[in-house]
Amino acid sequence: MSRTSAAPCSRPGNLDSPAAAVCVSSILAQLPKRIAKGAAHEPGHRLVIDVTGSVVVRQGFHLELDQDGSLRGHAVSEPQ
Repeated sequence: MSRTSAAPCSRPGNLDSPAAAVCVSSILAQLPKRIAKGAAHEPGHRLVIDVTGSVVVRQGFHLELDQDGSLRGHAVSEPQ
């Protein structure tokens, strides 16, 4: 009996691979926009996202109003 790539796995693998790190980086790049759009926070707030597991990331975001009065999220290099 052969297994195809469509066969479900009992658990995920390669969570510490370079591809997993690229995936986490890609998701983090989209977070400022998504947080500003869907978060129930006011301008001036700072948020910190902690990702734990095989790929560990800590990223801070600052929320502020742009010139049009829209809430924008900006990544900050040093979460506080």
